[in-house]
Amino acid sequence: MPSNHPGLFRTAATLIMGAALTTLAVGCDSEGETIGPRGGSLASDDGRFSVDVPAGALEADVDLSIEEVECELSTTIGSCYAVLPLGTTFLLPVEVAYEVADMHVTEDVGVVAQAADGWRVLPDRDVDLEDAVVYGSAMYLSEYGLAKVE
Repeated sequence: MPSNHPGLFRTAATLIMGAALTTLAVGCDSEGETIGPRGGSLASDDGRFSVDVPAGALEADVDLSIEEVECELSTTIGSCYAVLPLGTTFLLPVEVAYEVADMHVTEDVGVVAQAADGWRVLPDRDVDLEDAVVYGSAMYLSEYGLAKVE
């Protein structure tokens, strides 16, 4: 049925197209996860970096997200990731995992985190070459990367 208001059709089409583009743009950006006292997991958009928050590590819900960022440490291997909001602290250690499947690393690597006095290797370092994952424990959110350790 033809419309007596051609401008109305164009306006509706523009609104629908704008909504579709907004949906596409939001789908491309990491919205993050709300994680609280029950714990939960969060992974980067590329799936290479993840954080596993155990139950009891947070007292309240926190909206967490991971962004790939430019590495401030020149000796990092691969990408660096910021887990937001930076500086969030935990009551229990969280597990940080960095997948290294195509990076040809050896056991002398570790996940590093930016601290107030520079970059530090995360404690509980575990290099699982069979599964191609490097693990560490963190007590606060920061920027993380992968680097050789001594």
